[in-house]
Amino acid sequence: MIVLWRTVTAAKANAEAALLSAKAAINAERPWLLVQTNEIQDPFLIPVEAGSKNAAHCIFPIKNWGPTPGILVSERVELQISDNPVASPDPKVFEVDWKRKNLLLFPPTESIPVKANLSLRGFIAEKDAASIWSKDIFVWLCGSIRWRDTFERPSAPEYETRFCFLWETRFYTHKPFWK
Repeated sequence: MIVLWRTVTAAKANAEAALLSAKAAINAERPWLLVQTNEIQDPFLIPVEAGSKNAAHCIFPIKNWGPTPGILVSERVELQISDNPVASPDPKVFEVDWKRKNLLLFPPTESIPVKANLSLRGFIAEKDAASIWSKDIFVWLCGSIRWRDTFERPSAPEYETRFCFLWETRFYTHKPFWK
């Protein structure tokens, strides 16, 4: 009886170890879609009063750092303006509740540019642009992306990346930067 109990206990431990090993292998082989922070472009902040016909926006790359393709299934990204340099103004940007009509495939190690427009208004006013450079208000690039892997299996998980970067103008550097 004791031998049978030890055998069952050992078999259970082996099964748990095998499951952990399988989960680690899947995690290592899955796609990882992340913002390529060192390649976020400067925001386009030309005021509408200065004749700009383009909405305020920022272009940034999302890269698949994983060894297998990923499929972008939903996203919500935007530029936000706030008087607070510590916290983004509108956390609703992280509430992604819709799916893309056109799924976007991210091959391994590939980057795809994404455009984030200024929330609500789209265009920036001259006084707001001046307030950014005088360090009275701040620009944030925030968003959430959801993706899945390309492995065919039931109940495949969706993964999510949330991000929020501040366009840092408070330091006396040769140019502002994202952090």
